[in-house]
Amino acid sequence: MYKTIPQMFADVVNRYPAYAVQMSKDSSGVFKSVSYSELYSEVNSLAASLSKRGVKRGDLVGLISDNRSEWLASDLAILTLGAADVPRGRDAMPYEISFILSATEAKFCFVENAVQLRKILNLIDKLPQLKTLIVMDREFSSAQLKDITLAEGVEVLLYQNLIDEGRALLNDRKVALKIEEERKSGTIEEIATIIFTSGTTGDPKGVMLTHHNFAYQLEAVPQLIQKFAPGQRWLSVLPVWHSFERILQYVILSNASTVAYSKPLGSILLADLAVVNPHWMGSVPRIWEAVKAGVFGSMKTKSAVAKSLFSFFVKVAALYSRSRDLLLGQVATFKKRSRLLDVLAGVLPTILLYPLYRLGDHLVFSKVKQKLGTSFIAGVSGGGSLSAGVDMFFASIGVKLLDGYGLTESAPVVAVRPLKAGVKRTVSPLPGTEVRIVDEAGNETKPGSKGVVMVRGPQVMKGYYKRQDLTDKVLSKEGWLDTGDLGMWTHKGEFALCGRAKDTIVLSGG
Repeated sequence: MYKTIPQMFADVVNRYPAYAVQMSKDSSGVFKSVSYSELYSEVNSLAASLSKRGVKRGDLVGLISDNRSEWLASDLAILTLGAADVPRGRDAMPYEISFILSATEAKFCFVENAVQLRKILNLIDKLPQLKTLIVMDREFSSAQLKDITLAEGVEVLLYQNLIDEGRALLNDRKVALKIEEERKSGTIEEIATIIFTSGTTGDPKGVMLTHHNFAYQLEAVPQLIQKFAPGQRWLSVLPVWHSFERILQYVILSNASTVAYSKPLGSILLADLAVVNPHWMGSVPRIWEAVKAGVFGSMKTKSAVAKSLFSFFVKVAALYSRSRDLLLGQVATFKKRSRLLDVLAGVLPTILLYPLYRLGDHLVFSKVKQKLGTSFIAGVSGGGSLSAGVDMFFASIGVKLLDGYGLTESAPVVAVRPLKAGVKRTVSPLPGTEVRIVDEAGNETKPGSKGVVMVRGPQVMKGYYKRQDLTDKVLSKEGWLDTGDLGMWTHKGEFALCGRAKDTIVLSGG
């Protein structure tokens, strides 16, 4: 297991320097690729410039931005120096940003663009410790700074200028060696990030996640799903400051795969799917709900015959999928089932429905699957459970969706549906992760009975930043995290989510 994320990245760069690590659009909307060696050079250059300005091990650096190529480079540069980042999206309210940057006493903060720069400058009276702001948008120029009222004592720097400066600094062998020493001296228990989460009441809570929390998942996630191949492409549509998208991008890096940046907007997503032709896509349930709604909505303009055929083949596919799962033993076993009866109930319908299923696939479903590209393996969904209808529809037409479960406090993955599983509506814990489901008395429940999900494993957070009182409420001395979620075991060691025991509401958009 790698000790730190930067050490993992350096190792992958050494083995796959020419492989594409990122695909992002230029100003004309055309995807351009960046290799692992090119990103590594950018990370080191940025780290050199930050180090010159005093960023050091243990510091906390703000990172206010949505998903973009510069986010990953900034994250890796901060971590290379032994510092940790404090991320938030650009849609964050001024109060949230003020609270987060003040609580962490961040002296440096990356901002995505001019809008975020103005937002933070308007808060500067509440942030006396903040001394340096770095604008990540490469199209933002020094000339545009003249139109912005700057604050006394606050330095505003441009991302690209820092890269150029860092490249010059690295020509000095002592500087280059210092950056490499910082990377090598990182330890597994160092904090990598503090992600602030919001409940329904009270101030945001800062979840402290270590390099160990993430590094463990780099091995455990592929073990449960499948080994990801170097060069495979992932389409990224989720906000990277969320822990789910973040771990996906670290998994991508550790497997020498490629991340292509898109947006969760129908027309943009469909166009990018056609261009990128991804193997995998991280997502939330809302995306697949929208895709399904789009498929059904497109049928409204079709003829009566076409509508009837579509409806018929959807029902056939659902029946076939259910029968096949019975035959293969891929149904959830909340109650004890007779394997023989399941086989008998599934074998004949599977045989009889197969020709119709294949015909429906040829006439109808293949056109839907073509929208995802010819290389598509599966979508990995987090941030809330897939609805039964959405889950069954895509499984029936041959599109694999891997429902995952986790929370920010577990960095975030606890369990996921294996690639070869049927539509069980269940997930399996990662290798090395312990899960208990307990009743109100703290006793472990039997299969089929609801209880609160408790988790212990290498991915569980260090605690809430400067809030030991809140940490003690959810994290026991023995390392058990009270997730606040309700779950139910099957007889095969999988579990399903049944709602929330606490007051936070998780929407299908994550």
